[in-house]
Amino acid sequence: MKSPHSHKQPSAAFSDDLIRCFLLGRLDPTEQTRLEESLFIDEGLEARVCLAELDLTDDYAFARLNAADRERFERMFLVSADRRQALNVSRALHDRFLPESLIGWRTAIGGKVGLLFDLNQPVWRYAFAALILTLLIAMAWLVTKEPQIALPVFTRRAPTNAKVPAKSQEAQHSAGAASMPHQEPSPAQPVHRNVGSTVVLRANDGAQVIDLSGQDHDTIHIQLILESNDEGTYQSELLTIDGQSLFSVEALKQSDSDAKIDFDVPTRLLKTGEYKINLSRVDNGSRKDLASYYFRVQ
Repeated sequence: MKSPHSHKQPSAAFSDDLIRCFLLGRLDPTEQTRLEESLFIDEGLEARVCLAELDLTDDYAFARLNAADRERFERMFLVSADRRQALNVSRALHDRFLPESLIGWRTAIGGKVGLLFDLNQPVWRYAFAALILTLLIAMAWLVTKEPQIALPVFTRRAPTNAKVPAKSQEAQHSAGAASMPHQEPSPAQPVHRNVGSTVVLRANDGAQVIDLSGQDHDTIHIQLILESNDEGTYQSELLTIDGQSLFSVEALKQSDSDAKIDFDVPTRLLKTGEYKINLSRVDNGSRKDLASYYFRVQ
């Protein structure tokens, strides 16, 4: 005698439509018997039938069955307490997620949000007024501080031979290297100053000796001879021979048509010792070192 397992058919032999017809009692007796026998020995088929039961129950609860299938569902399918319980669950889900329920839920949430942010309430009017006042104070502060903020960025262009406020900073620089220190302006020089003698310096020459003994001049006039007659904007910086920045002048121009740069240096900054003047050219905000000039004070 053959074993019952010799007639076992794989779960894939039964389509989803055939399983649904089985649940609604629409199969002929032969197909009904064959599927029932396979259901006892095929765990995969049993799992598919369980899923088909849930899908069929949801279709009934969500009114997706035609009239004939609904009649068969009520008469042929709802024969056990478990299936009736599953139908109750599907109906509860259907009622929970009805479009009308979602609309009502959104309406309720919108009403609560509207009550929370109702600008007609005094508390929101006070908050809005406080916000406007804060913005006005901030704008007034910015307008007041704007000239001070812009001052370090936009520097005035000084005319030729004009006295520019001195700058000083204590910083170490390597010998011969270009220095760009962060300097603080020194007190402005008096308008009526006593200018001393003129000192003419040439690039990379030996240190010229300047004798300031017995002189009571406020400044000395420095004249730097350029290597080429090239119009442009220049910047000069006075440093000790060790690289400490003492004084700088920006926005310098050539004197007349001669290839030279003129500016004044306060004598109070000059002590006995050696000094160096670095000359740079400024084009479109970029700085390029051109030459160095040396002198010695005794």
